[in-house]
Amino acid sequence: MTKKINPQLLTDLLEEIMSKMTPEEQEIAIQLFSGGPEKFNEELSDMYYHFQCPDYSLMIQPIASYLTPLWEMIVGDEILLSDLFDICAAVPGKELERDLRNFVFNIIVASKDPDDDYCEYRIWYIFALMEHFRIERCLDVILEILRQDIRFYNLHFGFMHGTLPATIVYQLGRNQLPVLMDFMKEPGLLLVAKYRVVEAVANMMLANPSARPEVMKWFCKLLNYYFPLMEDENNDICPLLLLDHITACMMDTRGMEALPILEKIYRTYNITSFGVEDISELKEKMSSTELNGLEVESVVDYINEYLRDLNDIPFDFSPLYLDIEPAKKLLLKIILEDSDPLIWRTLEVPSNICLERFSEVIETAMGWEGYHLHQFKKGRVYYLPEGDMDESSVFGRPTIEFADSYSLSLGELLTRKGMSVEYEYDFGDGWMHKIILESRQAYKKGEIPVIALLDGAGACPPEDCGGVYGYQQILKALEKPRSEAAREYREWLGHDFDPNIFDIEQQRSELEEIEE
Repeated sequence: MTKKINPQLLTDLLEEIMSKMTPEEQEIAIQLFSGGPEKFNEELSDMYYHFQCPDYSLMIQPIASYLTPLWEMIVGDEILLSDLFDICAAVPGKELERDLRNFVFNIIVASKDPDDDYCEYRIWYIFALMEHFRIERCLDVILEILRQDIRFYNLHFGFMHGTLPATIVYQLGRNQLPVLMDFMKEPGLLLVAKYRVVEAVANMMLANPSARPEVMKWFCKLLNYYFPLMEDENNDICPLLLLDHITACMMDTRGMEALPILEKIYRTYNITSFGVEDISELKEKMSSTELNGLEVESVVDYINEYLRDLNDIPFDFSPLYLDIEPAKKLLLKIILEDSDPLIWRTLEVPSNICLERFSEVIETAMGWEGYHLHQFKKGRVYYLPEGDMDESSVFGRPTIEFADSYSLSLGELLTRKGMSVEYEYDFGDGWMHKIILESRQAYKKGEIPVIALLDGAGACPPEDCGGVYGYQQILKALEKPRSEAAREYREWLGHDFDPNIFDIEQQRSELEEIEE
């Protein structure tokens, strides 16, 4: 489901929300808004989230032997769905359901402390099995997945695959609307989880027009449930944002049947939707809008498309160094911007290192795992692979100039002492690095150009933690080691995590692999 956002209406709504907050809450909100709409939704969801998860470790059993290859898969492995289906077809239905449930709860437990080989997308294969064998009774397990916190959600679905849960809810929940209604009424859950359920239900009537009366009845019932909650200051569902998402789905499905209750809500509370300037425009727009549902309605199709795209990506055989003579010795300082305490690294690299390949050096020296998108920026020019040069790479920022990061060397951007270039890692969390040229010298006679990590300070923040602000919240929580928040973060980060320790020898050994 998609929607267009009117900037002025967004501003008006944010001002309305801010006016109802305490000064302390307003300070937190300003931090949230600064991350953009996607980060705002994620952080706001996390702020409202307070679901008390059961102790899943008491519920798990050993993984079934026929599912062990799936459990042991690591990032980069590819398991053919057809082979998996053939294996599972020989398993009695009730036994398969039991084993898939157990697999999911094992994933939840394991994801609390993932190691380097943890494969976040193996849960997709479990979705595919539930879909293929039509195990609708497993909907409760899917909803339990959606009850997890934002870190679990980002780990398994994240920025690129965020709507996948909507696909499996659509597949398993078509005959269980009352169960989905109960989920929507639960307090303390992620806002993004409820978005996915709303999208799944909306798609049910697009895929099957005969189900439209029942589905629209579901939406009207849901809106009537939220209507009195709009002015409840103690409500923790954040109905304003959820209402806007429901309205967007009604627009995308021409949900005219919901107009009376929508108009009642918007007029009663004097609010407007992001998609229209005035609520009176809803009827006109709904009657003529283009129908929009889930981009992919099948988990199997989703996985096959993902693997096909993955296989189309060529292995990076590009040279580490470009044929530019003579190379100079660059002394660089890399600073993770806005980090507190400051996280930095000092490096020595040859000036003729390929700019795109230098991204590997940055990520390795810092300690990033390297599975997120990245780009360099100097002035108004963005440097990234030629195939990635589109507006979506930089989230629609206007008047942008591009250059191919494979065709340039680092030395062509940093020619004088004091010059700098920015490097962004993970467009969702937005980790900004400043790379400063501290010196540029000729190599001495007989000196071999190498990549060398000279010094540094501060541990690399964990991936997918919400950027600098999210990391600061983690550090603040860890200052109270006996608190519930600190305990949960320790389970996620590992009990030996120390934000002040930088293992320089570990990163040096990993840098050596780049030049091999």
